[in-house]
Amino acid sequence: MIAIRLGITALTLLLLLLPAQAIDNYASLYREIQAANSSGSGTIALSGDITLTGELPAITGNLVIEGNGHSISGGDQFRIFAVDGGNLTLRDIRLTRGRAGSGGAVSLLGSAASLTIERSSFVSNRASEHGGALFLAGGSVTIARSSFVKNHASIGGGAVYLRGAILRASNSSFSENTSGAGGGAFDLLNGNIELTHLTLARNRFSHSDEDSTILNVNATVSLRNSLVIGSGSGDHCSGSLAQNIGNLSQYGSCDIRAIGEPGLSRIAGDL
Repeated sequence: MIAIRLGITALTLLLLLLPAQAIDNYASLYREIQAANSSGSGTIALSGDITLTGELPAITGNLVIEGNGHSISGGDQFRIFAVDGGNLTLRDIRLTRGRAGSGGAVSLLGSAASLTIERSSFVSNRASEHGGALFLAGGSVTIARSSFVKNHASIGGGAVYLRGAILRASNSSFSENTSGAGGGAFDLLNGNIELTHLTLARNRFSHSDEDSTILNVNATVSLRNSLVIGSGSGDHCSGSLAQNIGNLSQYGSCDIRAIGEPGLSRIAGDL
């Protein structure tokens, strides 16, 4: 019995000392997602940048991806992640050059699905329809300390298209995202959305320099302590806000207080 116990202990120590398997190519990432789906949960730690050479399996289990500062590229051919009723957490990762009909980087489907994004960036993802970076149809989404830059949707939601989902975004930036029909940063159709401590800069229509930051169609949207910057033409927002507290808008729209110039020099002079 003692010998068996010592054998098990030695095996456990050996497994702990073995180096983690490298996740730095399409095949290894595909395999690990399949394994997480089969077991119901899993954690993947990237060890290098990856460019997809095909579609990845839809995520149906509980999956955490630790990017460790690495990137996954769709190579301008493939959506990067599809979450179909599962739960996906992304940390310290860059998703770039994803391409799809809707949700160039990530699509989320199902009322029980969830997506958590922390300290990550979404750059130059594209959709031929909705949601250049994110397409959210149901479920709940949390975004924190992340950035969305130069994503594009041919119809709506250059960065984010949301339909009937719950979204909480905080301490993040959305800049230079574009869409063909409005909502350069956000196109929101139904749902409950809280946007707090965001920088929303130069999000616009793709066919002109007119501002189009938030397009709200029958969603409940709260915008708090955020900065909205644009070209001065068009509207930062189309649709009303349920709550607007402590926001600064360079040219005024979204029913928030307008500022022609932030006036930081005057504030500093009063100290």
